[in-house]
Order: sequence, then C-alpha cells, then structure tokens
Amino acid sequence: MTIAAGSSPELRPDSDPAVTQPDLSSPAAPLVQLVATADVTTATAPPATGPPATGPRPLVQVPGVSGPGLTGAGLVTVAVLMGALALVPDLLIGEWAVGRCFATGYLAICVGAPLLARVRALFTVAVLPPLMYAGAVVIAARTSGQVHGSRELVLETGTRLALAAPVLFVGAALAVLLVLVRLVLHLIDRRR
Repeated sequence: MTIAAGSSPELRPDSDPAVTQPDLSSPAAPLVQLVATADVTTATAPPATGPPATGPRPLVQVPGVSGPGLTGAGLVTVAVLMGALALVPDLLIGEWAVGRCFATGYLAICVGAPLLARVRALFTVAVLPPLMYAGAVVIAARTSGQVHGSRELVLETGTRLALAAPVLFVGAALAVLLVLVRLVLHLIDRRR
C-alpha cells in the first residue's frame, strides 16, 4: 500500500491499534511505502464427536497388528511359520507324513488367514492353502528317507496329496468361502 504525501493513514476498525503508524508529515513521505502485514491466526475445527475415520476395518482386530490387516507377503510368512510349527510334531512322531497335527494347523490357517488379511491380499489367501499343503507334503516325502530321485518324489507327493484330499479340499473351500464373505462385506461397506 502506498501512502501519498499529505494524507494520513486511516485507522480501520479491523486494524490493530497497537501498531504505530509512521509520521507522514516529513518531506520524505511520498517515498515511504508501507507493506501491510496481518497477524494470521488459524481457525481450529471443533473437536470430533465420533471415533476418527481410519478407513475400512478388518473383521477381526488383532492386538499388535496395526493397520487394516496383513499384506500378502506378511500373510505368507505367518502361514509358512505356523505350518512349519504344525508339521514338526508329525515328523518327530515318526510318521514322515502329513498327519493330524499338520491337518489341524492347516485348517486353523485356512480359517484365520482370510480374517487377518487386507482386502488387497485376499487373492493370496485363496491361493495359499493348497500350495502350502503341497509344500508340506513335499517336505515330508523328502525327509522320509524312502524317496530317491525326482520321479519317486513326484509319485510320492501325488499319492500323499490324493490320500489327504478331504482335508485339503475342506481347508481350501473354507478359505475361499471366507474370502468371498470378506469381499461382499467390503463391497457393501464401500457403497455406504
């Protein structure tokens, strides 16, 4: 704002009276330029009355897991570690096959994985159980000491998978069913 010589600045009602105005009666008054500055205050929003919006929540909130659930890589890591813990007792008993301990752990993983996964990782949940079961069967066949060569390993793996088909199919069906339920609930939640 430029102030001309001989004029006096007006005090506006919104101006701060504590700010001193320059003396414009001097001969250098036409050269004086004032830069208007304002004390900027930020308005604060009223406090929220409800819980903060954090996005979609998983079906099960697990303590110690922040965010909306496990990623695909995190889910595979947890499932493989739990599967390995479930397979060890079967191998130590001397069955050298996928037994009841692993079958129970497998079914627990098939039910728990869809509940802990992020929505973007649900495809991983649908594919993971059969691959994990096949991997456990290969490990059990390889460590049995009865398989020599890749041809025998393939035949032994196929035979053991055929014998374990009921548990394999029930677990995979449970996982896919829970994935579909999660997807439907997610779509309903998005339409709101």
